Amino acid sequence: MSIATSHSPTWTVYPQLLANSNTCDQCRLMQESAPLPRIRKNTENDTLPQPPPKRRLLKGETITVNDCSYADGCSAKRPAPERKDWILARQWQESLGQLPPILACGHPTNMDSVSSLPISFSYLEGTVMIMLDADILAMRRDDPQDSTWTGADDRARTVFEAIQALKHTRLIDVNVSLSRQTLSSTFLIHFHIFLHQNLFVKTLNSKGISIDLKMQDLVQFVFPPISTVTQSFTTNAIKDLYTHLRPAAIVEPPRGIQPELLIPQLLPFQRKSVAWCLQRECGIVNEAGKVEYKEPTVTEKLPFSWEQVSLPQDNTLFINRLCGLICPADREIVAEESEPRGGILAEEMGLGKTVEMLALILLNRRKPVGDDVSSETDALERRLSAAHLGNLSPARSAMEVENDEDSTQEEVLVSDSKEITLITSGATLIVTPVSILHQWANEIENHAPSLRAYIYVEDSHTRITAAELAAYDIVLTTYPVLSREINFVSHYERSRRYERQYKPRKSAFISIDWWRVCLDEAQMVEGTSVSQAAAMTLLIPRVMSWAISGTPIRRSIEDLHSLLKFLDQEPVASSKRLWKLLSSPNFRPTFVSSYQRIMHRYAKRDVAHELALPPQIRLVYGISFTEIERANYNEIWEQCLTECNVDNADPDNNETENLQKWFMRLRQTCCHPQIGARNRDALGKTNLRTIDEVLGIMIQQVGTQLYTRERAYQLVKTKRAVLNTRIYKDLTELPLFTQIERDIERHVEFWKERYSALVAKRAQDRALKAPEASEKGKEIKLKSAEEIEGEDEDIMMASGKTGQTADDVVVASMHRHREWLEQLHRVLFFTAGFYHDLDMEAEEARFYERAEAVRQQVLARHEKSFNRHLQSVQNVVGNMVLDDKYVIPPSGFTGGIVMSRHLEQLQFITRLLNQQLEVLAKWRQDLVEKLTQPLMQDGEEGEQYQYSIDLQHTLESYLHFYGRMLLFRKDLVSGTEEGIAQLVANVKSQRERAEMVKRRENRIRTFSRKKEAEKKKEKEENLDTRLENEMNDMITEDLVSTLRSVRNNIKSVATDDSRPEAERNMAEIEARRLKEEHNHQIKLTMDLEREIPDFRALTASRTVYYRQLQAISDTVRDIESMDPEEDIGDCLEEEAKLQAEIVRLVSKQRYLEHISEDSSKEAQSDEDRLCLICRSTYELGLMTECGHVFCELCLLEWTKDHSKCPSCNSQISRRRLKRVTMSGPLATLAESSSTDAKGPTSSKPASGPSDAIHVRSQTSHMLLIPETIRRMCIQDGYGSKIDNIVRHIAYLVREDPTIKCLVFSQWSNLLRLLGISLSNNWIGHVKLDGSSIKTAVKQFNEDQDKHVFMLHAKSQSAGLTLLSATHIFICEPLVNPVLQAQAVSRVHRIGQKKETFVHYYLIKDTVEIPCYNLFERNLATAAGASAHNSHEDIDPGKASSSSSAYPAKESAGLDADVATTTASEVARAQNRNGELVKLEDLKYCFQVQKQMNQEGTRL
Repeated sequence: MSIATSHSPTWTVYPQLLANSNTCDQCRLMQESAPLPRIRKNTENDTLPQPPPKRRLLKGETITVNDCSYADGCSAKRPAPERKDWILARQWQESLGQLPPILACGHPTNMDSVSSLPISFSYLEGTVMIMLDADILAMRRDDPQDSTWTGADDRARTVFEAIQALKHTRLIDVNVSLSRQTLSSTFLIHFHIFLHQNLFVKTLNSKGISIDLKMQDLVQFVFPPISTVTQSFTTNAIKDLYTHLRPAAIVEPPRGIQPELLIPQLLPFQRKSVAWCLQRECGIVNEAGKVEYKEPTVTEKLPFSWEQVSLPQDNTLFINRLCGLICPADREIVAEESEPRGGILAEEMGLGKTVEMLALILLNRRKPVGDDVSSETDALERRLSAAHLGNLSPARSAMEVENDEDSTQEEVLVSDSKEITLITSGATLIVTPVSILHQWANEIENHAPSLRAYIYVEDSHTRITAAELAAYDIVLTTYPVLSREINFVSHYERSRRYERQYKPRKSAFISIDWWRVCLDEAQMVEGTSVSQAAAMTLLIPRVMSWAISGTPIRRSIEDLHSLLKFLDQEPVASSKRLWKLLSSPNFRPTFVSSYQRIMHRYAKRDVAHELALPPQIRLVYGISFTEIERANYNEIWEQCLTECNVDNADPDNNETENLQKWFMRLRQTCCHPQIGARNRDALGKTNLRTIDEVLGIMIQQVGTQLYTRERAYQLVKTKRAVLNTRIYKDLTELPLFTQIERDIERHVEFWKERYSALVAKRAQDRALKAPEASEKGKEIKLKSAEEIEGEDEDIMMASGKTGQTADDVVVASMHRHREWLEQLHRVLFFTAGFYHDLDMEAEEARFYERAEAVRQQVLARHEKSFNRHLQSVQNVVGNMVLDDKYVIPPSGFTGGIVMSRHLEQLQFITRLLNQQLEVLAKWRQDLVEKLTQPLMQDGEEGEQYQYSIDLQHTLESYLHFYGRMLLFRKDLVSGTEEGIAQLVANVKSQRERAEMVKRRENRIRTFSRKKEAEKKKEKEENLDTRLENEMNDMITEDLVSTLRSVRNNIKSVATDDSRPEAERNMAEIEARRLKEEHNHQIKLTMDLEREIPDFRALTASRTVYYRQLQAISDTVRDIESMDPEEDIGDCLEEEAKLQAEIVRLVSKQRYLEHISEDSSKEAQSDEDRLCLICRSTYELGLMTECGHVFCELCLLEWTKDHSKCPSCNSQISRRRLKRVTMSGPLATLAESSSTDAKGPTSSKPASGPSDAIHVRSQTSHMLLIPETIRRMCIQDGYGSKIDNIVRHIAYLVREDPTIKCLVFSQWSNLLRLLGISLSNNWIGHVKLDGSSIKTAVKQFNEDQDKHVFMLHAKSQSAGLTLLSATHIFICEPLVNPVLQAQAVSRVHRIGQKKETFVHYYLIKDTVEIPCYNLFERNLATAAGASAHNSHEDIDPGKASSSSSAYPAKESAGLDADVATTTASEVARAQNRNGELVKLEDLKYCFQVQKQMNQEGTRL
């Protein structure tokens, strides 16, 4: 809200009205001597305000009015008249100006008589008028006094407009009067606004009351906020809140505020904070150190958003600006409201909120029932409990419930006609994030060991009852536990015939009337992951409610609304409309004043003189990409520019969301090429780790893209050649066919040689691994090149992939060779057709023969594969013949009392198995005959293909039922009786359904003839039906046993001593025979099952052969064209595009292959470092697009006169040259630093691959020197950022083996890769996830071998106390300052004795540079920086890390208030893409990136 400068309004006065008998004495005397005028009868219109004369209203006087408070220095103030049932709400005076000494009548002005004139007030169409009788004495324009309702046309702008809108109620009156300043001719107008008592409400409970906009206007203008005069506000609600939330000078709290049982001594500001918290619980510490009841003030008891205003005549009122309500300041009305019951403790991170809350718990405990307590305190607790719980009966103490077995008289809460048993407890429930649960337990044990604490986890309900839980002083739990407990709050009840046998568990949290509930890191209640927990907190019975958070506003101002719900601050808590009004700029004073009552905060800057914390130094390092990473980043940047239009981005279109995604992907790429889902997808969805692996994938992808473009180029070129022959019927088009043929033959030969080389290399690798494998007890079978080709063919058939999608490089090479052969066949075939059109039969025949030879070459591999599988099937079938040796002979026994029954079952099973063996042998013979038929049959090619389709269907049917028959045989041999019974039931049901279908078909008579396709389908169905019937005929209702079950029955007879000996001997002999037969039949079944994969492989190879044959035929179909000339033009355009793309990809491939060759060399010889132009060694070099490197000066001179590479004669461009260095482990940019192991030699910022953008000149021995870090030898290869961070940490560990570091990143994959690199370099680390949550903090603090704690910047940056760490590494610049403030506060807090360092690693010439600029600018802007930090004044060129340095900072400790102020602006939400950045900031980042790229090309 902005208020205009206070000026007295200027009035237009008409003094000629005073020249009449009523105001001039001499005129009155003259009037008395004159004859009386005729008197006109008054009418009703005479009582209405009369408009001024037209000549007066048309006077061109302009009056500007600002504020109405108004004239000072009045010597005489006219008192307001007293009126019954009316209250004087506001009064002020305005200067009317000086009256002329001589009136218009010529007589002198009687100043004393003017003050007693009977004036009145009138308001019409924005004009304020002072009426004298029916005429206008003075008037002014009613200009707006403030901009509260700017933008709303239907709202009042002034106090008079607000009164006029409610004039019809007759409950508002305006009284005016005149007075004269002492010894002056200046007159004042006094305004008095009266409100009738009928305008007031009689209660402060405004929940559910509708908002009256007219009353809202009236309250706003009649009671203008006092704070608007003494305080200034902005459009940023967060900044205004933190600016005015700073505590005023508080009287030193009593000495007893320090609890005796609290070990640490509270600092002065902490004692004040504890005193404020105690005051919010209606307590105060007396001189004896005891807590007494303190009657809350009227202001403290006012509901949220209500305020008390002072009126003239020493009156007061309560007003609610949001609802437009006015209430009398009656003590009885205030007494109905509940006392304060908690608030928001929002002190900055690291100021000891935990200790302050422990002090409060020790000071203000719930008094057990029966203790001698004061009546006021007891009454307070009863009122507070009743306010939250409703109708509450007298409660029993936790100790009574625990010691009494009879729990029938427990406290009962009646709510919604349901009884809820409650246990009154003095316990404090503290809800924390999982990451700091055990930290709370440790803090309690260390600082307040007298408090009994219990940690409630998921399964605690199985170990402790609610009564036992209520007996503790503190109960600790987590948000995820609360989320699960909400399922045990209420249960659906229905009418039951019998009483419920098992009663569901009821959550202990709602079974206890807690004394206090505290939400630590309360900002988390807005997160989607804890939404159920937030709902659960509203259901927990409690007396006091506390929200504890160093950053209560993490994303936006909306975070505070959820806290209002928990604190039960009505009416705003339950009304979204009221909250929207409260958080709007129109009600900023109300917003600030309301939160000042329930929120307490100290920032570090406010108590810096008490803390004496060591400084925290921020160091920003600028590092460069490796060549591989730079190539990958540039490619993604080019894709981004292709898909995004930054200039056209608008909040109303989808372009902004697209920019957000690309911006996040670029930021992720700066950390590692495979961070983020889109980057992983782009690199093949594989979990890559090292940069060399990334390079391999990049080379493979470029090769695939190049192959695709070259193939498409030849296809388009062939199409153009064919279309040309339709226009020009002569030999002029022959050279084009010849050129295409020659180009394709070159590709065919290339991929043939490449495939042969890869196959030979694979065979060689196997031969080299064979001796090593044999030593380990493994055997590697050596295979020839032909066998390896066969394996590749099988892989190709199984994957179904093409040359563009195959993963294995050998298989991909085979695919591509074959596809180029198809292209060659196509060209030769069309060339033969061209000769046919020219009637050149000899050439036509020759090219057709060549095309056929190429086709046979393409099909040769498939034919070899078919023959290989055919040979395998023939070998398998020939090795096993289903003859009489597999027939089960009958039993030689026939007698026995019990054996006779078992022998009958055995005879049935034996007969069935032998019958099934005959069917299997017949099916197997038919299947093999069809499988081994030759590929090519007599007839046309189309008939052969159709025959193959029919044969494929037949084979599939045979294979399906053959496999089912083997499964059936396995059940007959070794199955159970239950399984056989189920099988019989299924077959019976199937037969019944088949009979029903047959009966239905018999009732339907059709006379239409069937089509051939229908007949063919019926034939196929008949084959399936025949095979299925042959199998089902063996499954009858008599089938009740299996061979295994019969053998078990006979075996039981053999071991039954009650049976005759002869029968037992017979059973024993038969059981041994059946065991051998059982094993024999099982082996047969398994051997037959092992044949099926060979059968299917042979079937698949036949299918692949005919599919390839059909594909070749499809490639030579005639090319259709309605307009050949237009299509030829399109072909030429497409050829040009493809050719340009091919040139680009060839250069990129050479570049990447050159990088791969260099990275594979362990060391470079002097010859390798000789420049080809000057034949001298060099350190600084430039790499061309084709991948060749020359010294920088030579190549710059060369490109002035030449446009081709000196080595390979390829086309090159100065804009695409890349700087490289030929030495060092980070061979990227050739820059050096003048630093040594002791420190920088000067205060000038250094530059280089690992040089700090900002380096302090005065540091301790712990401050690292970049060159020393760069010389550290580690196992690298994970990218520039990871390698540099690990190298830095390794240096710290080497210098100080007890060093502890924190690493923050907002991407889990980056932390995972960083952990792998740390492990490879033997650096111990811990991570806060999974099963390690419980012990991670303890392990990090106590284990000297654990040097690094990796934390997620979004979810794990809050709450932890890690004072043992002194170095913080921020992996990527976080745009949200709150996240960074939370991260650095893990170590920069009370108790820290050492100097701490925050290290930022930024990749030069990437979006990380403007990201960090945004962070710096946002902090500076929020802290009141000058306008030169805006976007318009930032030079994007100067933002490049390679040419500028950041200004020095004395401390890296981020002001949390400043950080939070900008949090909602720079990151108003979080989603799966990460931080969302404002559109203007996005454009700025892209602008800076473009500028940096342009500077990089100016060599």
